[in-house]
Amino acid sequence: DALVDAARALADASGLVCGTSALHARVIVLRALGGPVEPLMQLLIAVRASWRRVAWDLAAAPPRIWQT
Repeated sequence: DALVDAARALADASGLVCGTSALHARVIVLRALGGPVEPLMQLLIAVRASWRRVAWDLAAAPPRIWQT
């Protein structure tokens, strides 16, 4: 529930059209819809960082593939 709540809080603050749901105890889905990719990518980066902090107490280190 904490992961879903964290994602929803960030999604609400972003102003983007998106939703988060827990389909199973081990599966959380974040869906997002938008025109320009940059705001969506910023949301995904923020949600991933939040999930790393909440779930595993890890730093927000983005994957290398996301580097620009």
